[in-house]
Amino acid sequence: EKGVFHREKRPFPGDLAFFNNSYDRNKNGKRDDKLTHVAVVERVDHDGSISMVHLGSRGIMRIVMNLDHPDMHQSESGKVWNSFLRVRRSKKDKSPRLTGELWTGFARFWEST
Repeated sequence: EKGVFHREKRPFPGDLAFFNNSYDRNKNGKRDDKLTHVAVVERVDHDGSISMVHLGSRGIMRIVMNLDHPDMHQSESGKVWNSFLRVRRSKKDKSPRLTGELWTGFARFWEST
């Protein structure tokens, strides 16, 4: 309603990043849980990698996301492009679990310059 939500691939530091289906909030066994996680954008690198701060199961940590490679954990050279955000339930579980796969959008609460 206020126009703060956006899906631009290049956010600004301070933007909030929202993710769907990071866990089964309603415990129905389906991937139908919207806006289950949020992180704060810290910086955006020249290659599109987005560094964020979030509160996860291990406390406050940094995670990364690269929307140019949403379904890849790391590059061929070993640089992490997308952090794991969702825990795998079993070895057979092939559901999305990387930040780039679970991302749904950003929000900006001020005018960028």
